[in-house]
Amino acid sequence: MQFKKNLPIIILLLTCLIIALLAIILLRPSHPTTTVNAQSVATSTDPQYFSELDGSAVDNAVLESPQTVGVMVDNHPDARPQSGLSKAEVVYEAPVEGSYTRYLAIYNANDAVSQIGPVRSARPYFLDWLREYGDTLYMHCGGSPEALDLIQAQDIFDANEFYWGRFYWRNEDKTAPHNLFTKSDLWNSLLTNYGASRTTTEWKGWQFAENNISVSTSTEPVKEIKIPFSADNQVVWKYNANAGNYERWLNGAQVLDSDKTPITAKNVLVQYILVKVIDDDGRLKLSTVGSGDAKILINGEMIRGKWEKDSATARTTFYDQNNQEVMLAPGHTWVEVVPNNTVLEVTN
Repeated sequence: MQFKKNLPIIILLLTCLIIALLAIILLRPSHPTTTVNAQSVATSTDPQYFSELDGSAVDNAVLESPQTVGVMVDNHPDARPQSGLSKAEVVYEAPVEGSYTRYLAIYNANDAVSQIGPVRSARPYFLDWLREYGDTLYMHCGGSPEALDLIQAQDIFDANEFYWGRFYWRNEDKTAPHNLFTKSDLWNSLLTNYGASRTTTEWKGWQFAENNISVSTSTEPVKEIKIPFSADNQVVWKYNANAGNYERWLNGAQVLDSDKTPITAKNVLVQYILVKVIDDDGRLKLSTVGSGDAKILINGEMIRGKWEKDSATARTTFYDQNNQEVMLAPGHTWVEVVPNNTVLEVTN
């Protein structure tokens, strides 16, 4: 009976409560809806660390200047197709005696590469590029007298096959001397067992940026370039716009690694240099320190500029005609070192 007597009061209180709640909802200031889009998410997860070697994102600051390995790779016709060049972060191609060129392939020591070579002998000018990457492990088979003297004088982290043969093997599919190979498992064993005594040295690489092309008058669209090193070494780099990289061709055929992987690069740096013959064997002296002309290919554009290197250990830096350092595209880079009188064939 008491409940029935108080029912009107209870109904009145509930009605007042409902009205109050509605008033709070209706009178509450409105706020714009927050939309989370892909761009805002990406901003919060943008990488903070980048490799000095190729501009790629890495997990921490320690990995920004990785331990590197430099391997001398043969380019005699009997050495082709080579192995492992497609895995190299940076490749230098430069003349040696005769009408041939040779490669210095720079790898991140952490990369897995099952076969690299054929491995050939050292030349002194390659050491000046090698030393731009800190205390690089240098893998080669013998060398010119000057190169071998410099390796000792400069305390280069050296693994000459003449003395470190267990870190190499001979492949019966090729004829000597174009059949010496190594791989990342072997260089990692060498680094583990002999690298701890080396002094760690910091080094700085090139500058990298996505789609950052000089907008000065030094830039022009170029589809391909031809570098005539010799009659049997006609190198062509063709830009593949769909893939966003350059494909390497040699004597009219696309260049593939021995495992059929195409040789490609994000950046092709043509470095003009003074070349002199210094002995009866045709060995060369290349003026790696100083400055000279350069043509830099990135993202289908060619930048006319220059290179500078202040000392044997200093970084070779590439500039446009406004004296601004060229920002390279993250990825693999090939440096084509050519004599000053070389005339490129350019297709726009």
